[in-house]
Amino acid sequence: MSLGDAGKLVSDFWMSYMIGMWSFSFILRFFDLQRILTVLAGLATVLMYLFINGSPEHMPWFILTLGFFSSAIYTSIITLGSQQTRVASPKLVNFILTCGTIGTMLTFVVTGPIVAASGPWPRCTPLTASMPWYS
Repeated sequence: MSLGDAGKLVSDFWMSYMIGMWSFSFILRFFDLQRILTVLAGLATVLMYLFINGSPEHMPWFILTLGFFSSAIYTSIITLGSQQTRVASPKLVNFILTCGTIGTMLTFVVTGPIVAASGPWPRCTPLTASMPWYS
């Protein structure tokens, strides 16, 4: 894959992510957040698997769909976190946003060496860290 093709995929992801943010700001009003978060996380997992293991001609469709459905996950987590208290304070929302931002940044710092050493598959399996025989 050329650098231009990779850049187009990244651009497609963020375009569909923004379209998803606008769409889900309306759609999420009609669903239970806990259930829709579970469904969206499952869909994002399947789409990421298909993106990694699928054929190159299907990559743009998988990344567009992944961007769209994953856009509501972060928003749903923030909303659910702020609903866990009787009075949702701005400090709590800021704390959740800060933790999410730091976690997102650390994701690439932690997974970068894993992907460089053994390819993308270990990053997609959540139990990799608990399997000492996997190396």
